[in-house]
Amino acid sequence: MVIVVGMDDSDSAWRAAAYAVGLARRQRASRLVFVHVGRRTGVYASVPEVIPYARNAHKSVVTDFRDRLRADVGDADLDWEYRIEIGNSRTSLHSVADDVRADLVVVGGPQHSKHRFARPIGTWLISRRRWPVLIIP
Repeated sequence: MVIVVGMDDSDSAWRAAAYAVGLARRQRASRLVFVHVGRRTGVYASVPEVIPYARNAHKSVVTDFRDRLRADVGDADLDWEYRIEIGNSRTSLHSVADDVRADLVVVGGPQHSKHRFARPIGTWLISRRRWPVLIIP
């Protein structure tokens, strides 16, 4: 069993990660793939001097995420990896789940008010009908 977990800095994403770790232990999953999707911004193109600072900030965020995941996963004897994708959250999670041949995708529920008007990632993934999707509140 391969479980893909969509990650960001929201509380619901961390609850989804914790749920996925517990599920992987119970089901003896062969692999956990945590996916953190970063966005491209137009600032980099307009102000080239910002690029080194933005890269350093991104590296520190990535390091913090990895450290926290290591602490959460612990020594559970799970095969897991942390992937960083740049682009759209929906399509990035979709392509990673396809690439690793996911058996399940776990995401956190929407936390932002903008999702009242836009379709949440979990709902969009469910509509693709490729894999079961769990949305953790």
